Amino acid sequence: MVVRGIEYRWRESHGRAHTFERFREPGILETFDDARLTEEAGRHDYIFNRDHHAPGRERARSRAALDDISSLPEAERPEVLRRREWVGRFLALVEAGRAVRTHAGATEAIAVIAAELEAERLARLGEGGEGPKQRVDAHRESAEAECPPVRRPSSDGLLRWTRAFVRGGRDPLALRDRRHVSSGHHRRLDPGLERLVAGAADGYLSMERPTIDQCLFDLKIAVRAANVEREREGLRPFACPSKKVLTKAIGGMPKARVHAARYGAGSVENLKSNEDGFDVTWIGQRVEIDEWEVQVQAVLEKHGVWQRLDAEWRKSAGRVRLWACTALDTASRIVLAMSLSRTGNTAENAVSCLAMVVSDKTRLARWAGAQTAWDMSCVPTLIVTDGGAGFKSDAFKMAAAGLHANIKLPPAARPRGRPRVERFFRTLELHVGGRLPGRTFSNPVDRGDYDSAERAAILETVLRKILILSVVDSYHCRPHRGLRRETPIDAFERLDGTHGIGAEPGPTVRRNALGVDRICRTGPHGVGFLDLTYRSAALVRDFNQRGARDATVRVDAMDLGCVSVLIDGEWETCVCRDPGMQGTSLAVKIAADQDLRRRFKAKARVRESVVLDAIAKTKELVEAGVEQFGLGRLRPTAEQLDRIEAALASRYVPPWERGTHPTLEEVMADATPRGTPFTGGVVVGGIDEVDEETSPVGDGAGTADAVAGAGAAPPPSPPDDGRAEDGGDGDDGPVSDEYVEFEEDDDA
Repeated sequence: MVVRGIEYRWRESHGRAHTFERFREPGILETFDDARLTEEAGRHDYIFNRDHHAPGRERARSRAALDDISSLPEAERPEVLRRREWVGRFLALVEAGRAVRTHAGATEAIAVIAAELEAERLARLGEGGEGPKQRVDAHRESAEAECPPVRRPSSDGLLRWTRAFVRGGRDPLALRDRRHVSSGHHRRLDPGLERLVAGAADGYLSMERPTIDQCLFDLKIAVRAANVEREREGLRPFACPSKKVLTKAIGGMPKARVHAARYGAGSVENLKSNEDGFDVTWIGQRVEIDEWEVQVQAVLEKHGVWQRLDAEWRKSAGRVRLWACTALDTASRIVLAMSLSRTGNTAENAVSCLAMVVSDKTRLARWAGAQTAWDMSCVPTLIVTDGGAGFKSDAFKMAAAGLHANIKLPPAARPRGRPRVERFFRTLELHVGGRLPGRTFSNPVDRGDYDSAERAAILETVLRKILILSVVDSYHCRPHRGLRRETPIDAFERLDGTHGIGAEPGPTVRRNALGVDRICRTGPHGVGFLDLTYRSAALVRDFNQRGARDATVRVDAMDLGCVSVLIDGEWETCVCRDPGMQGTSLAVKIAADQDLRRRFKAKARVRESVVLDAIAKTKELVEAGVEQFGLGRLRPTAEQLDRIEAALASRYVPPWERGTHPTLEEVMADATPRGTPFTGGVVVGGIDEVDEETSPVGDGAGTADAVAGAGAAPPPSPPDDGRAEDGGDGDDGPVSDEYVEFEEDDDA
């Protein structure tokens, strides 16, 4: 029995438990129950062969140099089956007591067996029975070919076959003759000529990579030189072998040796078969990622300007070729991601491709005009890439580690390590490249007189849409030869229903693993990114403890609904205050802002005259106020600004909040302004800025320079009712040290 590549031999059984010993490691025993044997029997590598290690059967396999009767060459099968028929009938006669295993007994048995076989043959031909003839004469020749005449063996031959069959454990392999080990074949070529052919074949093993025809010319030259020597010695000249003989000699050499001699030792890796990574059964088990330069030149465009350019200016526009970083699921052949960029082998494009693998891409498909959804996503278990700089970068490795995915880098210059995605690129090139103007070619010979840059007529945005359409609506919906004519989208649904898909990482894990870091400023309203504000309870506590600071913010370009802020070494999720940003990508946000900016700018031009009139009226009102009060200075001094800041930092408590009922005079005093901006005084919560004698309020007189200085008398204190204000003892105290609390409204 062979289980998972390990060969066992049976030792004993007790009920439903069976003990086996490892054949290559004697002494190591393992027990298998019926349930496990049934499970292992369903595997493709399970082998069970009764009495395989019996001494007789091992002797038969050694004699035949084969492990199984099914490996017997087809040309030898009729003879082995004929011997098996004769030996079986002879042993049946011996067991029945009608013959003995001697020369005389074998001779008698041969006559009996020959008569039986001839009667059976005639019966098959329709001549031995009493009924009507079953075959016509026209078919007699073909019938005799199917039932050849009986050939009798000699008594020595029958006894020799019988002994070999019995000693071989009654295995038909023991009846194979020894002609397969015979070396008595005749040489077709003279030994000297064979050496010349071998020398010409060795000339094929060169880094210059000569052709077989060139090696044949070298062989003819060598034969001609050898014939000159043979003529001097009186020998018959050699006839030059044909190209077929030389080709056979080259083909008989090891393929790896030929390839290493012609292409270098490192290229031998490409000849190895793919023995690992292709036994996949579920989605995401193996995901191949690679980059491909799109074989089409696109025209660069500038939004908002392209439509106004004439034909000459459009021809002078720049050309660009896109790089498609693509991820392909091996089990279903679904394209999980295609990140398009103007530059290749970059870490940004590789990480962007990995982010698309774990995201829903239906919005991108709808933008391109696709009818089929592109919602296929998964968390890959194994990621197979090439040796590009983007895939070797720390950013890509960290992103894969954040998703708990393993990365495998096949040897360099070995596309067989990721054959599925390489074949997909070829398919995409055939389906797309031949239909678009401006396509490129692999070499100048294939290109011919085709001018790719001159014939480029596809805008970059249009090319991106065409590539997405080719994947979502064309490739996913076509029968795939590797899936036995099943479409990739049907295979994805089938595997999803059978094995399921691993749970999605969620927006937080995806953002922390694949996001982009930015430095943003925190404040009392939260942290800002673009024109959006994000906040959380952890950010409130951080602001109350540290105040405003620069913080690291990680943003997911696929979802601006939340960001992650690094606080004390941990990523804290902050939610956008605009609920409409949930699930909105950065590209959608930028496009919407550009559209709004264009529309608002057009409306602003219409209302520009209204704004100018408002500014003019404001200037007139200011000038009228200055003339009314006779003021000439509107700029406050530094000392006044210091007092204003101190006053704004204190808390003013009106009389009706002091615990006593205010009088009419106190109410009027609080309602009366104690200063005006035109004199440098500012109304700030009950603090007197100017003197009553110099105040212009009431009599309209006074000068601009009559401003209370640092030595002015303090304002009268309110009556003391035994209660102190917050942060003081009843007088104007120090600045309040209360924590700033975030409010839900915009006026916080």
